[in-house]
Amino acid sequence: MKTLVLTLLFSSFFMYSCQPKNYGDYLSQNKVITITGRCSLVGSLPFAELTVTPKAGFPVYLSFKYAPHLREEIQKYHISKDLRVTGRTLALHLTTADQKHTVVQYVMILEKYEVISPQQH
Repeated sequence: MKTLVLTLLFSSFFMYSCQPKNYGDYLSQNKVITITGRCSLVGSLPFAELTVTPKAGFPVYLSFKYAPHLREEIQKYHISKDLRVTGRTLALHLTTADQKHTVVQYVMILEKYEVISPQQH
């Protein structure tokens, strides 16, 4: 019985230590990842940005550095739809003009996307 308890304790500790500490750490690792979430337009045109926001997590701003043709396509046809996006993520640390506050903005350099139908959730 004691061996079973110790085994469960060590295995749960091992599984916990393998996970990123939080969602922000996962996004800021500068790796190619895939996330699923609702696509939305943030801001006012012509300066609006496209984001994908998972159910639990921060909005991820989409950059179209390598696929500029996808921006118009997503903006026209896929706002408010669930998308699965793949790309390299970056964490930008933005400071206000008075240097008092810093916010982190997560950006994904989009490589590909697909629209998720309600049955695929």
